[in-house]
Amino acid sequence: MTLIAARLNRIKPSPSSMASQRARELRATGRDIVGLTSGEPDLDIPPNVCEAVVRARRRGSGSKRAAAACASLASRSALIERRGWRS
Repeated sequence: MTLIAARLNRIKPSPSSMASQRARELRATGRDIVGLTSGEPDLDIPPNVCEAVVRARRRGSGSKRAAAACASLASRSALIERRGWRS
């Protein structure tokens, strides 16, 4: 007796899980595949990239900003009006 609802069969696999499965299949055939779909890649970060990150952080760059800070207020307001998103 199955205790899982039949409607769960309608759920499609995510594109990232499909890409991970394809990477596993290719690895199984002997191909040298680096999977970048989930988790962290098992690759060393090149020294020049590490140094660039340190330089950027020392300058104050690299912090995540709110999406609202990335676009001008006028542009955001115009888009909201055009799309009718005002409540």
